[in-house]
Amino acid sequence: MSILCLKSRGHYTYSLLKRAGVDESRINNIANYQLLDSGTNRGIKNGKELADWIQNCIDNSIQKGYLERHLIPRDKSLWKTENYDQFFVERSKLIAAKLNTYL
Repeated sequence: MSILCLKSRGHYTYSLLKRAGVDESRINNIANYQLLDSGTNRGIKNGKELADWIQNCIDNSIQKGYLERHLIPRDKSLWKTENYDQFFVERSKLIAAKLNTYL
């Protein structure tokens, strides 16, 4: 039996957002979190822009399902660090809508 160790990490990396002047309350927020195994987080995703990660590391054949499963807005312009504030708003809406399906 193998055990997968998952960690919550940001869709956007802390260092990129901090350099961009984003407030920590918006960095360390559920709207920025995703579950990743530590190998992925420290390996192929480590320090990458969200746009780079999705476009270069998530196979096109599964990209739509990946975005839906992880509640990531489909608008590719929101995957860039300079558009994080709008990503934050849109992803918060997706999370709220998903949670409301269970209430």
